[in-house]
Formats: sequence, structure tokens, C-alpha cells
Amino acid sequence: MATIVDVAEYAGVSVATVSRMMNSPDVVSEKTKKKIHKAMQELHYQPNAMARALQQKKSNIIGLVLPYINYAFFSELTDAVEESCHEHGYKLMLCKSGEHQEREQEMFSILQANKVDGILVCSRFGEADVFKNYEFPVVSIEREIEGITSIMADDYAGGRKAARELLTLLQLSEKDFRLSVFLDQLLIRE
Repeated sequence: MATIVDVAEYAGVSVATVSRMMNSPDVVSEKTKKKIHKAMQELHYQPNAMARALQQKKSNIIGLVLPYINYAFFSELTDAVEESCHEHGYKLMLCKSGEHQEREQEMFSILQANKVDGILVCSRFGEADVFKNYEFPVVSIEREIEGITSIMADDYAGGRKAARELLTLLQLSEKDFRLSVFLDQLLIRE
């Protein structure tokens, strides 16, 4: 596996120049950039993401801790989170707790050891104090935890929206008086 030293030697420049090109490309001439890029390609050089994370104190990795991954809700959530991470230049590290508190805490420790920038968690365990002991932000999904940012679905508003849509459809087709009265009552509860 090629190192930054190998790239520098191959391109005929110093290690500092290769480092500058990777961190501040604007300060390196186009001619030198081309030589370094060519060396990287020919040597199949991949920067060490962990070393870079340590140096920059930013890993561009987001942790996602779920109880399960085989349920539709969690698989769709994972897909949406990964897509958003990708759009913003982050990678996703997925962890499954199996609804075991010890395993969830182990996942948090692993994520902390990997210097993640933050964690999204669907937890059924722990109090806010458990999540405040970490160096990164934690966002709880579908569980309100005092002192922690929480994202919750508004199931009642979703039910009202579904009822309104069904009423609209019923008006276009044959009306069922009893269902219509029930749905009207649901909508009145606002």
C-alpha cells in the first residue's frame, strides 16, 4: 500500500507539497497538482482517513445506532440518513443494538473510538446523562430524551391528514355515512 512518502518520491516533490495539495490545493501550482495526481493514480494511493480525522479532529463519519435493521421503518430510515450523509460529504457507520442496553453502550464506545462527528440513535434505554458523556452531539429519533435533541413523528397529524385524504376520496365516490361521521369526529379533535 502506497504512502504519502511514496507519492512524493514518485512525483518528485516533497511530502509537505503533497500534504499541501491534499489540504489546500489552491496554494499548489496546476503543474505540480497534475504530477501528484498522476503519482496517486499510478500508485493507487488512498489517504489514511483515520490519520486525517485525528489531525483535523473531524472524521466526516456519522454513527447510526438502531435496535434492528430488518424492519421496514429502520431500513427506510437508514436509506434516508445515508443519502443525506452522502449529499453533505459524510459517511455512515451503522450499528445494531438488538435492543440490548450493553450492546448499545458498546456501539457508542466503538463510535467514539472511531472519532465520529455525531450519532443518531433510536434507543429505548438510558437517560440523558448516558448520552451527555460523549464528545459529540447525539440526536434521538422517535424517543424524547430530556436534554438531548429529539426528532419525533407527529402521528396524530399524520392520522388527520390520512382521514382528510380518505374523506376527499369518499366525496368523489360512493359515500359511507358511518365512516364519514367517524372521520369527521377524528378531524374535530384538533
